[in-house]
Amino acid sequence: MRINKNEKARTVAEMANFMMANADHCTRETLLLQFSQAEIDIYQAEARERANRLAAHNAHKARLASHKAA
Repeated sequence: MRINKNEKARTVAEMANFMMANADHCTRETLLLQFSQAEIDIYQAEARERANRLAAHNAHKARLASHKAA
């Protein structure tokens, strides 16, 4: 199976955003509402890593902003 790099990047970004938007209850079944089984099998691990990096980055930015406000 050939994977287009642009398609991969788009799908990983969309899946990571979906995971972040549904963080409290993001299961494989929840992902199936938005993505195909094949997309989940291929991209879930990378999307999870991206979502975790983005969440950590956003938390860091929030802490910096709270320190500046104090």
